[in-house]
Amino acid sequence: MINFIILLLIVPSALILLWQRTTPCRAKRRKGQRAPDTSAVDGGIGTPNRVYFFHASYCSPCHSMIPLVDGLRRGHPNLIKVDVAIYPKLARDFGITAIPSFITVTDGRIQGVRPGAQSESWLRAQLGPVT
Repeated sequence: MINFIILLLIVPSALILLWQRTTPCRAKRRKGQRAPDTSAVDGGIGTPNRVYFFHASYCSPCHSMIPLVDGLRRGHPNLIKVDVAIYPKLARDFGITAIPSFITVTDGRIQGVRPGAQSESWLRAQLGPVT
């Protein structure tokens, strides 16, 4: 009986840990592939380097990133906010399973995937010089 109880406690925990470790990898597997059509959110901007910020209105970590992202967007039109509730197909096409997430696209190819909140210095390095 005790072995059965231990199994009931260990197996679900192990499955949860496994799911958490593999979930962000779905988007990372798309690294190097062509980016999906993003003209609905960025209007087809001509810059070769873009960073997409995937967020949702119900996400607390996303809310903590929004002031930083909005501040950086003033000088960087290549930082594009994508609300996953409004553009769920685009989020699926990019393989987004965790929010917030940042996707770096260079010359139409996915170059980087960073789930979770990111630092201002990392974002500035991805965005390039102020325009």
